[in-house]
Amino acid sequence: MTEQKKINPQQTILLLDLDGTMLDSKPKLVKDVRETYGLIGVPLEEAVTDDWVKAAEKYGRTKEAFWNAFREVRKTRSWQYCLEHGEAPLFPETLSTLEQLANLGYNRMAIVTRSEPKETNEKLDYHKALRAFFPPDKVFITPLDKKEFPTKIREALAAINHLHLASNFGLGNIYMIGDASDDTSTAADIKRVIPTLVVATPGMFGEGMVYDTTTYGVHVKRDDKNINGADYVIKDLSGLTQIV
Repeated sequence: MTEQKKINPQQTILLLDLDGTMLDSKPKLVKDVRETYGLIGVPLEEAVTDDWVKAAEKYGRTKEAFWNAFREVRKTRSWQYCLEHGEAPLFPETLSTLEQLANLGYNRMAIVTRSEPKETNEKLDYHKALRAFFPPDKVFITPLDKKEFPTKIREALAAINHLHLASNFGLGNIYMIGDASDDTSTAADIKRVIPTLVVATPGMFGEGMVYDTTTYGVHVKRDDKNINGADYVIKDLSGLTQIV
């Protein structure tokens, strides 16, 4: 386990992924991909793979063909429809963990997600209890023209800057929490941008300040996937209260 220096909760920043971390979106996504494969003639059992496009290409279907069919499926299987039919529930421990963290003083939390704005808002509007922790100014979404970037570093830095400048508590440890490899990679990028001692530049984190801060990547391991590079591995979100 990574050793760390304990920081005042009010100085700590928690960046959380949404899908697969707080929201169990896998049932919906697997059904979406199965219907997509049905349209383009790919065996349905391939829908459980992590790389849907690569699996389709294995059977001679192009990336464009996959996404065109996927968009057709989404016309009848929107997020709103699937949320209302129970296909994307919150994980059982999500709200209790967020409440426990807030009660301990960890109020500088934000969502950092690649989900599209309309879909993200549908998820948060349906699961209204999440809005108490993540109002609109604490939700940072990857722009559509940046989807091909390998990590969420731009959104993460925007979230850190906003959470830090919105209070006077200084900048403590930063945790990037998620279930996917791009979450762990984002944590690594944050470490490169914000090392242990940061001399902030104008407009970012407070001009001329020096901070004693460390970034940690936390992998929420809900399946058998092994993701390298995480500082901590937890089986579900409740494990976060034992780390921060």
